[in-house]
Amino acid sequence: MDNDDAAVAADDVWELLDEAICVTWVRGAETEDVVRAFNGEPADAAQGQVTSVGNHLALRSAEDPEPVVLLRRQGEWIIVLEPDSTIGARDDVLLEACGSGEGLNLTWCVNASLSYATGSAIAVTFDPANMGDDHEGLDDARRWSRSLGIDDGDWRTSWKATAFALVEAVTGIETDDTWTDPVWTAIRIRPSRPASQGAVRLPYADMRELLARAPQIRDIVDHPGPEQVPRMLRMFITIGLSTADVRTPLTEAALAAIDARPPEAEIELLVQRLRALSDEYDRQIGTAGTQAQVDDLHRKRNALSAAIIALGPHPLDAFPQVASLTRGLGLRRDNDDYLSLEVLNICYRHVVST
Repeated sequence: MDNDDAAVAADDVWELLDEAICVTWVRGAETEDVVRAFNGEPADAAQGQVTSVGNHLALRSAEDPEPVVLLRRQGEWIIVLEPDSTIGARDDVLLEACGSGEGLNLTWCVNASLSYATGSAIAVTFDPANMGDDHEGLDDARRWSRSLGIDDGDWRTSWKATAFALVEAVTGIETDDTWTDPVWTAIRIRPSRPASQGAVRLPYADMRELLARAPQIRDIVDHPGPEQVPRMLRMFITIGLSTADVRTPLTEAALAAIDARPPEAEIELLVQRLRALSDEYDRQIGTAGTQAQVDDLHRKRNALSAAIIALGPHPLDAFPQVASLTRGLGLRRDNDDYLSLEVLNICYRHVVST
């Protein structure tokens, strides 16, 4: 793609990338394995067209541009730059790309994220844009950042510059004004990733530890498929009903019907009774005396709504709504409830991608 007329000046490249960027650094993996992780064409790694980032940015607005990622090797690291996608921001892609080696991904678009993988697991992931504020849940990220010589005040000054400084501390690769100048290989990417095979790959250690305590979830992780979705829905509804403290003979019957699938007339009767109970909670909300009582009744009503949706005829279609309603109930984090929801969500994404 040598085209001096079309090339974007080096000084303008960073201004363009400032709007949205997705970069992945991988060490300890073969180039072809990295390309496959991004759903690319492995032949391009050896035979693909070469370009500068500036040329690609200048030409990408052409009619029907070919979707590509840009790849190059620097020392022990393979760098993948995505001007038009955020494939590398996915945990499963980062883990597949780095294998048992190391991997980093830095992305900002609508949202920002920085993830570091090592030893076949995501070691840390966080939103770098929040590191300069008093956001909760970032203690581990801040400790890791400090261990690499990045001060908390650096994040407040410029989170984007500091994110690249952190990447440099890990990789030894400086991301200065000339960072995009070298020649890159343009790798064609397919419209969608190929179907995953085998067991679900869980990105976090605590998720894998859960499997020893939850044999039913382990079976779903080891043998994912559409036939498992009713079981997954039942697990969600069980957690939701318990969280909302609305376990009754009626809801127990609904739980049994989610994966047993009795005759439609029986399901319709269950749905009618669940709706009548939900309506009663609605009525009580109008006369509740305290906000705590209102919140409790909302949880009960939403847990019943999730159960009604789970009894529908299309489990795969029902799953996202059930998951959203269950998450909104305020699941406990001092037991396995919330972690189970996260693992089952990953299993669902695996099923729908195959």
